[in-house]
Amino acid sequence: MDGLGRIQEPITSGPKSKEFTVKRAYERLEAERLRPLLEAIAREIDERGQAIQKLTRASERRASRGIEPGAQAETTARLANHKRELRRATEELESLGCELNPTDPSTVLVPGPDGSLESGYEIHLGEVAPA
Repeated sequence: MDGLGRIQEPITSGPKSKEFTVKRAYERLEAERLRPLLEAIAREIDERGQAIQKLTRASERRASRGIEPGAQAETTARLANHKRELRRATEELESLGCELNPTDPSTVLVPGPDGSLESGYEIHLGEVAPA
């Protein structure tokens, strides 16, 4: 608060600041309760990544063939939108303290009780949660 009792906004280093990212820690039951949300975020990340690859290939083909600038501009805009939404989905996953396994993107790593991924859990997408 400032001297007048008003809450001051935190000063951040820019729009990509991780000022509001909270280190999270989860017990097993809490991690399982996150499963539907984590699956939805991971599915969006996967779908956006595939769309980016497809649009990038299409853009490269159009550029090599000299296709009209209007069609190329539309592809570029769609590509930018997918990249922005991919960043948002990734940031949402990170805000939960989780991340996709870099060697197996169908697995989300969830921090354990001490807040570390090493003591955490792997949620394999598409698997049925334990009863």
